[in-house]
Amino acid sequence: MPKHDSDDQGENEAVPDILDEEIVIKTMYEGIQNFTSMNEAEKPEELLVDLFKYQRQGLFWLSRQEEGAYRGGILADDMGLGKTVQCIALMLKNRPKNPDRKTTLIVGPVAVLRQWKSELEAKAGKRTFKILVHHGEDRVKSAKKFMDYDVV
Repeated sequence: MPKHDSDDQGENEAVPDILDEEIVIKTMYEGIQNFTSMNEAEKPEELLVDLFKYQRQGLFWLSRQEEGAYRGGILADDMGLGKTVQCIALMLKNRPKNPDRKTTLIVGPVAVLRQWKSELEAKAGKRTFKILVHHGEDRVKSAKKFMDYDVV
């Protein structure tokens, strides 16, 4: 089986070319079953704000999700509990090693994108991420130019 295309430096679990839905669900279920305690992740040094315990636990869970063969997940809770800061912490914790695969894409309404830019600058500093809000007439016309940015 081929390896999962990744920007990580290490070996990854093998991922089949065609995902068998039953195998995927079984693998994810087993991962949940083995998840007996909610550990806390360390706050990334570059993060300028403290995280609450439940946010450090959320960061641990998000990090764990990114390590498996079937990456990703949805972090969903009530408004105002810090999903954005947990995602920023994850972006800081998992900085890409490969400069050719470094861009994080955030998709949303323009007002939300401007809020994300503001949050990134406030929580990680204005020079930590090179950010592009891709909107309007002056937007970048080449996908290759996205690679000049950490966050689009």
